[in-house]
Amino acid sequence: MSMDVVGLLHLKSAGWWLGAVSGVALALAMAQMPLPIAVPATAAALRLAVLAYLRPKRAVQSCNVDQNGALTLVRGDVRIPFLNHYRYIRLYSAKNRAIIYPSMLVLYRDVKPSMWT
Repeated sequence: MSMDVVGLLHLKSAGWWLGAVSGVALALAMAQMPLPIAVPATAAALRLAVLAYLRPKRAVQSCNVDQNGALTLVRGDVRIPFLNHYRYIRLYSAKNRAIIYPSMLVLYRDVKPSMWT
């Protein structure tokens, strides 16, 4: 599924859970080690889980696309304009049961998107 895009897009990071879950699992495994090894290893694994959880909070949370193909990235109150204008912008969506969510934003400058490009 694809569609042409103009307007405001809200972005969600789905990869944070992989780092958070693996960090917690690694911390649980490190807690089983002997005490001199377990303390620093468990702390490092828990730090990995916390950083993986907090990382998407600092990432771009939405994107505004105007009629001319100019992109503006938005994070909180900060707006970051792209210097390039893209002639064709296409959003690919994925469908999970009854929920449709954006999965990939593709930017083309010169060539109209097709199966070959």
